[in-house]
Amino acid sequence: MMKQNLKYYIIALLFLLGATPSCVQYIMASDVTSVAPTGKTVAAEEAEDEEALDEDEDEEAAEVTTSDLKDTFKDAVKDCADWTADDCLDFHKERTQMYIDFYKSDPSAEDWLELRDMEQKYRTKMAQKMNIPDSPEWPYVQADGYAADDEAEELDAKLKKVYTKWKKAHAEELSEVIARPQDEEVSQEEAVDENQENVNDDDTVYEMAEVMPQFSDGDLQEWIKGRLNYPTDAKEAGKKGIVVCKVIVEKDGTLSDAQVTRSVFPSLDNEALRVINSMPRWTPGRQNGNPVRVRFTIPVSFKLN
Repeated sequence: MMKQNLKYYIIALLFLLGATPSCVQYIMASDVTSVAPTGKTVAAEEAEDEEALDEDEDEEAAEVTTSDLKDTFKDAVKDCADWTADDCLDFHKERTQMYIDFYKSDPSAEDWLELRDMEQKYRTKMAQKMNIPDSPEWPYVQADGYAADDEAEELDAKLKKVYTKWKKAHAEELSEVIARPQDEEVSQEEAVDENQENVNDDDTVYEMAEVMPQFSDGDLQEWIKGRLNYPTDAKEAGKKGIVVCKVIVEKDGTLSDAQVTRSVFPSLDNEALRVINSMPRWTPGRQNGNPVRVRFTIPVSFKLN
């Protein structure tokens, strides 16, 4: 019916433009068919895609849920700040394959909606960690040196076909879900879970927090002084002074990444680090009421008698 109507529209237009009766008669006798850019009809291309998808169905797909994807996104957000271009490409392939398996498992429209919202949230978090402007696409594709290889392009094409088939099968259900007003109220349990997730995901190292970390075993300098062993070579060389160190007080109060930022003498530097690394847990710093990672400066004084 659509082809016939289209034919009549063309005929009317030709009459208006002054076409001859013979031209119009030719149009009436011809078959108007949509043609794809490849030169094949749209119907032919769709048939080929369906055939390719039927062949893909024979491949065993892993069962992937929205929970599996959420775990993958959370791990990616934690690590992405240090990713190389190769790391970005590996994540793209992993994510795309998981999406393929997800849609092959025939998720509901509700699952699709959950994935859509989840994807948007973690894309934004990843953009913040990678210091890349937020956009509708995954930020890692904007990383320096990122380029898709043949395997990635094949996975992208496969996902497009699998998703198209799933979307076609769930068109009515999808339209109902998309048209439904979104409930903006969040339950208390969901709010607590979201807040905890944000706390756990915040790996920012603060130079200054609202509440700074506190040494938990008395006076810090007295504790250090009571455990220092003056190195013999430094004593014989008459070396003395203050070794300045920086350390990260983690959310659980443990210390990490102790470094010397102002050196005095190699053996004195090493002794300062030894003592710092032997410290008990601290009381962690806090930002907005939540424990956070804080970089803390610790001076270690060496004095000759």
